[in-house]
Amino acid sequence: MQEVTNQQIQSCLHCQANLLPNQEKFCCRGCEFVFKTIQNLGLNNFYQLKDLTLKNTPNNLEPDKSFHYLEDPELSAKILKTFNHEHVEVNFYLPSIHCSACIWILERLPQVTTGIKALRVNFSEAQARIEYDPTIITLPKLASLLHSIGYTPVPVDDMAIKRKNLADKRKSLIQIGIAGLVAVNTMMLNDSLIEANLSGMEDSYRILFMWISAILALPVVTYCALPFYRTAIASLVVGTIHLDLPISIIIILTYLTDLSTIISGGLNIYLDSISCLVFLLLGARYLQHQAVTKARHSSQTAWDLFPDQVTELINGQTIKKRIQELQINDLLQVLPGERVPADGIVIDGESSVDLSFLNGESIPFKIQKDSEVYGGTLNLDGLITVRILAIQQHTRLGKIIEQLKNPVTEKTELEANLDLISRYFVIGVLIAAILTFLFWNFVLPDVAWSRTIALLVITCPCALGLSVPTTIAIAMRQAHQVGLYIKNSGTLQILNKIKNFYFDKTGTLTSGKLQVISANGPDKYYGICQQLACAAPSHPIAITLSNYLASYSSNQLTDLKLYPGKGVFGKDHSDCYFLGSIKWFDELKISIPIESQEIILLNLAKGLSISLVAKNNNLVMWFVLSDTVLEDTASFLKQLEQDHKKISILSGDNQKVVNHLASSFNLPNLIALGDLSHDQKAEIIKNDPETSIMIGDGINDASALQQATLGIGIGGGIEAILESADVYVGRQGLKGIIQLYYIAGQVNKVIKRNLIFSFCYNIIGAGLAFSGYVTPFIAAILMPLSSLIVILSASLTRYTKS
Repeated sequence: MQEVTNQQIQSCLHCQANLLPNQEKFCCRGCEFVFKTIQNLGLNNFYQLKDLTLKNTPNNLEPDKSFHYLEDPELSAKILKTFNHEHVEVNFYLPSIHCSACIWILERLPQVTTGIKALRVNFSEAQARIEYDPTIITLPKLASLLHSIGYTPVPVDDMAIKRKNLADKRKSLIQIGIAGLVAVNTMMLNDSLIEANLSGMEDSYRILFMWISAILALPVVTYCALPFYRTAIASLVVGTIHLDLPISIIIILTYLTDLSTIISGGLNIYLDSISCLVFLLLGARYLQHQAVTKARHSSQTAWDLFPDQVTELINGQTIKKRIQELQINDLLQVLPGERVPADGIVIDGESSVDLSFLNGESIPFKIQKDSEVYGGTLNLDGLITVRILAIQQHTRLGKIIEQLKNPVTEKTELEANLDLISRYFVIGVLIAAILTFLFWNFVLPDVAWSRTIALLVITCPCALGLSVPTTIAIAMRQAHQVGLYIKNSGTLQILNKIKNFYFDKTGTLTSGKLQVISANGPDKYYGICQQLACAAPSHPIAITLSNYLASYSSNQLTDLKLYPGKGVFGKDHSDCYFLGSIKWFDELKISIPIESQEIILLNLAKGLSISLVAKNNNLVMWFVLSDTVLEDTASFLKQLEQDHKKISILSGDNQKVVNHLASSFNLPNLIALGDLSHDQKAEIIKNDPETSIMIGDGINDASALQQATLGIGIGGGIEAILESADVYVGRQGLKGIIQLYYIAGQVNKVIKRNLIFSFCYNIIGAGLAFSGYVTPFIAAILMPLSSLIVILSASLTRYTKS
């Protein structure tokens, strides 16, 4: 194979990507178009700045003084997660994020900036999780870099976020106010100029009015329009194109063109139009930002487990304070019925707490002095004093919530396609604008510029970009409200495309709570059976038998011994007693009468469980037990079959029991497999070439859940399940799964509806703008209206079943 070491590698003049042999200067037409546009605008220094950013930003960027506070060791300890001296993680709140193009820009930063290892954006929370190398780029420099491209970061802290939101809101309103005031005055001056042109005003006064308009419009073009310039430049730095690029070009070119017109003594200027455009766009962005903000906070349901106020103990006196004011080593009193506000250790008092949310156990856990307690747990029956050891996101529950707040952000196929479409859409809009100007400049020059502006303004991919993230954020919030905790933000989209559904049996399709149907044998053995059953306190059949025989007791057995997976052995002087499965009795060669064998086999064929009791080598009695199918199971499985899904049951129970359960559903294509170990379940799913979903016990089926495309854990605690599954269902059986399936279907419908609307809006709007039916003023009103319609469409939809 011929080496190419001697061959000089050429790169694209715009994005620096390596060129193919058949490419000379650019990797694609888009890069060529943007390069030539920048050259024509005289912005050649852009590429010098870009090279500086690509190669030297982390070392040469001087951190903005406003970010020096991030060097504070106490603050760093709160906001940084340190893995080693070259790997640190920080979460920043970025309120400027408003569409998928913003996400694209930010997630490209690791490719163009040394020191940033990974950056993942959570649109629903307007947060970015950034992994970086502190030996290359410091935290203040990282914050300065984000600020320089228009995304001013705030450490993830409730009070800091509120202060930042208020500051941004105030700044936005000032910009809107200035633009509005200028728009009104320039429109009045423009009316005077029109009147002057008709009445024959002296040139000196006409020129004076035009210069006054130019001076008034200057703060609009330089200050009020800054948000558009920053985003446009940031997109170019990372090698893509944002909607704000054509808007920025319109503002700058219109102002420069009008200045040229004034200097040359021309008559028509558009400074009033451009001021009005900036005013309307800023107002629309403000309203859009407020609407998107309301759609955020998708994990608030879990945070509700923490109280708003706490009772602090200081020198024997109690005072109330907000939970946000808690500090390490504070002493708190927790009354019965209150939730523990943070992780800590009990220094006084005794009680019991409900840990079911964390570990899935419904039995209260006893605590006393020196016992550990966890934030979010419910104190049941005693007054306790707790010393705080960890607060907020550093608590055990807080870490789980942070995991839910920052879900896996691998883009689905739809999101990746939309990102690509949005980028090419903006390029297409720029090309369409140029063609519109050329066409109308040839046909009717007086309207060419206004129709070009109208086209650029009305065609907006914002609605397109908002369709997916806004819908997902609102749907996940509603899912949390019904007890569904989703770790991966793409789950609701992927679920619609799953081909094969695998179900565990016990606790998923059935209740997992056995009931004794019949007891066959003399009553004199009931006490012995009860004693044998009590020797296996964790086995579900033994627990059922122990409860069933609770009124009988016996202490005559000795040498009790448990054989896991088989049964229990006990002795009464010279007699030996056995309680266990048929398989174990076969191994022990215990004699079973023919007539009893027939009845036992008949019950097994019905899907019932059998527990045998023997004295020495002879069967003396047996119990028949049944597990009940959960409500809605049959109808849900039938719905999946109608949706052309492949359904399989993977169970560790006896094959005959599994077959009987499967036959009760009356689904001809249902596959039922029994006698499977946990590893065998995982292997079956691993070898499935189609997309798959496993629904089962979050602890026992952990390996199977991990092998599936999507894993849904039922039963156990959220902490254990989220280690291996994508979704935690906070209720037994399929009710939660039915909700999840319904939510995914609703998400699919809303996204399709919003995408169809977005495409239709842009196509129709472009046609109307080209034809002159839409003026720049009307276009500036319609453009944000499309985004608001998409947000309302997503917000007003009910995703869960009532």
